[in-house]
Amino acid sequence: MYWRSHIREDDGLTPGGGLVKPRPQQCPSTYDGKLACYEGDPVYCNTCKSWGVTKCVPPYRPDTDPEGRQANLDGDLCLCKCPIPPRLKASFDNVCMEFSEHALLGMAGVSEWMSYAGITPQSSKWIAFQANTNGLYFGLDCIATMDDGSILRGSFGDSNKVMFLSVSGAQCVKVEIDMCDTEHAGGKSIASSLIQKITG
Repeated sequence: MYWRSHIREDDGLTPGGGLVKPRPQQCPSTYDGKLACYEGDPVYCNTCKSWGVTKCVPPYRPDTDPEGRQANLDGDLCLCKCPIPPRLKASFDNVCMEFSEHALLGMAGVSEWMSYAGITPQSSKWIAFQANTNGLYFGLDCIATMDDGSILRGSFGDSNKVMFLSVSGAQCVKVEIDMCDTEHAGGKSIASSLIQKITG
């Protein structure tokens, strides 16, 4: 089983530190006396010295405030001026969302968080690529075509890594990168820089 702790007011960021400050809530939701945080709440980033907002990333289950905003969890993003968004860091682990590996593998978009959390799937076949350059590929879409014709879609995470889960083919035959935003790659070919291939 895997867990993601809920974020509360005054929780921080990693790396570099910061401070989450939820906006006032009409019907306050608290954990151990501190306000719960929801997507779009303000967060101060010590690294870029600016205010940003929280952004939820999968996996999560519906847990919303009266306005319909999703609850923030450990590992969600701070959208500030940093080129790589820092992650929210929970200081309290008594209130968590729990996920089985089977549930994680069935959720769209979880590979980035699994990579960040250091989780390697144990019960399914997977493949990952990591760009080994100084470029920034965070958020770029990646498409892998397997030898059985299956097509896998994913996005680069903050460690310049993309992971594909529940792989059916035996070998990847083609990798394509959405290069619409070439500033991320410094104009270099990402495909040629994908030198580390890990298969499970």
